[in-house]
Amino acid sequence: MLSKRRLNNKIRATFTLSVREDEEAVYLVGDFNNWDMNARPMALNKDGDWEAKLDLEAGREYQFRYLVVGRNRTWRNDPSADGYVRNPFGSDNSLVSTAVTRRVTRAGDVRLSPDHARSARSKEA
Repeated sequence: MLSKRRLNNKIRATFTLSVREDEEAVYLVGDFNNWDMNARPMALNKDGDWEAKLDLEAGREYQFRYLVVGRNRTWRNDPSADGYVRNPFGSDNSLVSTAVTRRVTRAGDVRLSPDHARSARSKEA
């Protein structure tokens, strides 16, 4: 699961992956850490799921995947990602967007909030 919230000029993205029985470790790997497989190990949260939080630059898109280490090493995508992008290895990478849009909440009050690409796409369809 992917969730986002605005923190000043950054977007805090929380990446959560449900635990499976044979997982020993999970790593969050993507553009934000130059695809370094050891740079961002995820930790088990209070609900028993794998979790990592990153403060990302606003107004960008980042590709990422989860590297799951257990009996085998496997790559997993996030089912709640903002989108998916084909990678050179014949599969897809997950996409997190930190685009920021302006939203008027009442007359004269403008608030900035993360743009959730999925909801924007569903309104266009």
